[in-house]
Amino acid sequence: MRFLCISLLCAQVAYSSSIPAPNIQPRSSSSSRVHPLVARDTLYIVYPTDVNNVNQVSETENFLKAQYGADDIIIDKVDGKVVHWRINLKDGDSTDKLKQYPGLSTFEPTDHQTGLVGKAKRSNLVRRDRLSTYMAFAVNADNTDQTAEIFELLKSKSSHPEDIHQFRLDGKVIGWGSLDLSDADKASLETHPGIAKPIQRNIAATPDFIASEANPRSLVRYVNANLMSTDTKQKRTVKWAKQEGAVKDLRMVSQPKDMDLEKMKDFVYDERAGEGILVYVVDQGVQINVENDDNKKEFPNLEIIKGDTTILQGAISKRLGLPPDVDGDPSDEARGTHGTVVASKAVDAKYGIAKKATLIPVKTTPDYIDILDGFERIIKDLEKAPGRALRAVVVFSTTLEEGLNYETALDFPQDQAFHNYLVKIMNLGTPIVNSAGNGALRSLDMDGLPQVFTDELTPLINVGSADFAGKRWYKSQEGTQLTTYGPGFIVGQSRTNKKDFESVGTSYSAPIVAGVIAAYMSSEQPPWDTSLTGIDRVLAIKAFIKSEDNDKTAWARPGEKIKVIWNGADKEAHKSVGANTCASPSSRIKRQDSCDAKPAPPSEPPKGPAPKCNDFGPKKLNYVTQAMVLPLLDDFCTQAATQGGLDKDSSSLTRIFNRDAIEHVEIAMDWERGRDFKPDETKCKHYMKDVLVGDCDRENNDWASGGEITIDSVKYRWHTPNNRAKPVDQFAKWGKCWKSYKGLYDEYDINAAGWEGDNFGNELYQNLKGKGISPSKWKFNYRLGEDGSEWRAEFQTIIGAVQQVEASVEAVARNGPGGGFDFEC
Repeated sequence: MRFLCISLLCAQVAYSSSIPAPNIQPRSSSSSRVHPLVARDTLYIVYPTDVNNVNQVSETENFLKAQYGADDIIIDKVDGKVVHWRINLKDGDSTDKLKQYPGLSTFEPTDHQTGLVGKAKRSNLVRRDRLSTYMAFAVNADNTDQTAEIFELLKSKSSHPEDIHQFRLDGKVIGWGSLDLSDADKASLETHPGIAKPIQRNIAATPDFIASEANPRSLVRYVNANLMSTDTKQKRTVKWAKQEGAVKDLRMVSQPKDMDLEKMKDFVYDERAGEGILVYVVDQGVQINVENDDNKKEFPNLEIIKGDTTILQGAISKRLGLPPDVDGDPSDEARGTHGTVVASKAVDAKYGIAKKATLIPVKTTPDYIDILDGFERIIKDLEKAPGRALRAVVVFSTTLEEGLNYETALDFPQDQAFHNYLVKIMNLGTPIVNSAGNGALRSLDMDGLPQVFTDELTPLINVGSADFAGKRWYKSQEGTQLTTYGPGFIVGQSRTNKKDFESVGTSYSAPIVAGVIAAYMSSEQPPWDTSLTGIDRVLAIKAFIKSEDNDKTAWARPGEKIKVIWNGADKEAHKSVGANTCASPSSRIKRQDSCDAKPAPPSEPPKGPAPKCNDFGPKKLNYVTQAMVLPLLDDFCTQAATQGGLDKDSSSLTRIFNRDAIEHVEIAMDWERGRDFKPDETKCKHYMKDVLVGDCDRENNDWASGGEITIDSVKYRWHTPNNRAKPVDQFAKWGKCWKSYKGLYDEYDINAAGWEGDNFGNELYQNLKGKGISPSKWKFNYRLGEDGSEWRAEFQTIIGAVQQVEASVEAVARNGPGGGFDFEC
């Protein structure tokens, strides 16, 4: 599943530093590429020759570990298969053996050396591996003669000139892709004075540079803060409607402060919500003709001009022959659904917020090249009729790259191009709504594109995910660039007829907020100054949605700090349409506010097998984080379905994860030997996750301890055998430190508990390396100390690095349950 939010394979590209960008205030006094890692470390990505050859991949991995050390290798998998490895090469490490080893196809240094490389499915790249292609960008887009000459030069160098797309902004060519270049041709082109250096590879995304002398942010003026007022002189008039028995995430959007969500059964909304508004969904496609389980079309409102439905499609997507009106590649049955679900939460008939809005799918492949192309096509579409941009909103539930921040967001040319496309759209007056990202266990603050572009002059609307209690979902990223939260636990429409889709993630919170914006746009009197245009209008919309100083569009649940989006349907609105009524025991007439009456006892449900839950062990000491174990359960079920049978000479199919860590996990399925049975991946995930986590640990959103359940003589079970230092109800994160000066280096000894329970300190180690302090002689051991600690880490650093060490500990410790703590050495 994509959480696009989602993530990208880090690869390489190039771009123009001189797209017209008048009168810009730079972020800082100088613009330079930032390399937080020390110069002697270089992070490389290496790819297996054949991801499907399990034995060869295993041998290659052993070679890499033997050559460079297991601690300096990060393994990235997709669907249980290794897609690439990330290797830290230090002074004295040679790449010769990488080039010569038969199990490796290519290797390359990463663009953002501190960035975690996301996961990308590479199974369909046999059609001329698109990740081997390049993008190039012009140094001076104003020099049209030179860009025309470069285009001809690129066509002569590329082995597939017919595939080259010219990126344009304001009618001028700014770059080109896809380019099939040899190493020699690439090196030759990088010497051309009109081509920005370096020329870099395409990037592949899954759903969830050159420093410019002038700041590439292309707003032409500073925004008057007075225009951001959300006050309106006229009272908003709304004719309310209700959707009976709506899914819970919709109900939450229309939940006023003085109503209990658990007693609500209807979604209350503006009857004309979204009418006349265009919602552009940038994704890998939308199944526009899909029907819901009511046998009705989920997307009845499409733009049809002269018999043709408006669907924007990227050049690569077209070249691959992908149908424009479906979700993804119809020949790839294994791929999940994403674009259809995202669209369904914004606009569709049964699951959407703005039920009368018009859907415009923007279908791209995961390639960065195609995503840029998609945004270029949005600009052209918005400009094709006067006023069109003022009745539009764009949704992008994908994260490009990771490990970035505000200061590094514009370091590379392709990111400058992306930024300028977004700014152009907002300058037309169209808001852009993005998912915040699901990487909070890696970085609590948003660290991907486009989210980290956000500032007062780039007012993107970034949306996080909340649960039904109004609490931030533990994987949802946040930070000062976040705008608001939306429900993250959703039910939407899949790409398959009559089949819904239940999931969680910021990918789905973003279209919910976009739907609320579309609903306000379509009202007779939108709650912002309608005389505003361009970026001022977008700022006003964002300020209204953020609801920072009031609760007009978002409010915090009791005991919570975050605000969750609300469509303004107050209690009077609910009463006006007879919503949320409950049957009176003494009358056939439904009465408002009778939900407190005791309902008639329900009929006895059919009895099914009940799980035997571990309940955190006899002393409540056996527990792991749900965030950690859920992906392991997914991985196990995928492996079980692939293996298809019991382990050799066993009545079980067993896997052990995080062996010997404090969060050691054992997962298994048992059935009688000789029985004709093959594990079903979907059923396995249901019982392992929905039952043995969801049902067993229903009262605790942070922790899990597993259990077992037997279905048709097949036992599903998982547990964590290692005791924690404290019972689950006394959990607390902490750490203490001893530092000693050893002449040429400083030595650190850290005892801690409640964090780094599963990865043998790897996240802390990598964070320390990212601070450029060269940790060495690293030792990390799990054990229960007399002081209540769960592990001990020992290492050395350069002298005077105590502040970096403290910052690393605090940054890593704040991820996951319980937040962070102040740490001093």
